[in-house]
Amino acid sequence: MLQVSAPESGGDSDSEDALLKPAEVAKIVRLSVKTLANRRALGSGPPYRKLSTGRGGRIRYPKVALMAWLDEHRVSTP
Repeated sequence: MLQVSAPESGGDSDSEDALLKPAEVAKIVRLSVKTLANRRALGSGPPYRKLSTGRGGRIRYPKVALMAWLDEHRVSTP
């Protein structure tokens, strides 16, 4: 099972309603930030929120939604 550790940034990242930065999520799911962005564009990555408009908009991932997405994509082997 994948161990999920608390993100390194300050703030309330341990709370259920925490919003994680792409770099934090990439570290948790063990993907590069670029791969995470590609999956976001393809619609196959974890749920996210765009906090500002435009191409350079700030992206954040709700921690609770990320954990649910990880659970949904868990693969069991016999």
